[in-house]
Amino acid sequence: MGQTHCTRCQRLSSVRALLLAFCLLMGSVAASAQTLTVTGTVTSASDGEPLIGASVTVKGANEGATTDIDGNYSIKVNPGTTLTFSYVGFSPRDIKVTGNRLDVALQENAESISLGLRVEMSPPTPSMR
Repeated sequence: MGQTHCTRCQRLSSVRALLLAFCLLMGSVAASAQTLTVTGTVTSASDGEPLIGASVTVKGANEGATTDIDGNYSIKVNPGTTLTFSYVGFSPRDIKVTGNRLDVALQENAESISLGLRVEMSPPTPSMR
């Protein structure tokens, strides 16, 4: 009877280990299912040209990506996250993630294009004559 009891314990232990492994596997699958990789292209709305080095950031977080030479980006986020797209000389856009593809066209910002340069002419000095 002692040997039968020991065999039952071993089987029970094996079943518990298998159940634990299954639970851990399912937990990791559920955790990875909450994140998705969003890809897309950031372009200029006026001419459709890709914006190289545009910023793609998670609103309210320190996570982000930068577009490549073709304006492409890739970032891992949770569904429903808001991404901010920005580029120098263009108005930023906030867009909520609803799928795994998000192409964005940014509008030029006339105010930020103005450099505010002022040229002043002074009378020539004797050394300039």
